[in-house]
Amino acid sequence: MAEKNKNIVDALNKYLQGVYMAIDTFNHYLSLAEEDETKKILMNIYMYYKESAILVIDRITDLNGENKDDTGFIGKATEVFTNIKDSFTIKGDDNLMTNAYNSVQTGIQMGNKFLDENTLDPISKRLILTDLKNQDELLNTFPTRIPYKK
Repeated sequence: MAEKNKNIVDALNKYLQGVYMAIDTFNHYLSLAEEDETKKILMNIYMYYKESAILVIDRITDLNGENKDDTGFIGKATEVFTNIKDSFTIKGDDNLMTNAYNSVQTGIQMGNKFLDENTLDPISKRLILTDLKNQDELLNTFPTRIPYKK
């Protein structure tokens, strides 16, 4: 693999780790949901992130690279801490949906920061830009009753 492609693959793997963290987060949120409407919204977001991971993995494969298949140590440690914290702090589906909404917003912010900090080829950059646009559209799927919704 050419050095340029290696750098792009390394960057895409960093992005992929963030997508894996989103998958883990929304899987956790699904386990906390009580109402069917909440479960449906969270499942759609969870499935979106799964599909997003596949697209990034496909791009890594196109570049003859190997994808990482987990969030890494820091991601797992953060996940464990967050799951414990959430079990004490998230009370009810409205609160859960507010946390989920904030998680999507944070993912978008981190994705934009990723784009600022990494040099990608045009195809990979377009993939990430499209993913971030789609994540922004996910925000519209949240019920308007949740606090902090724009």
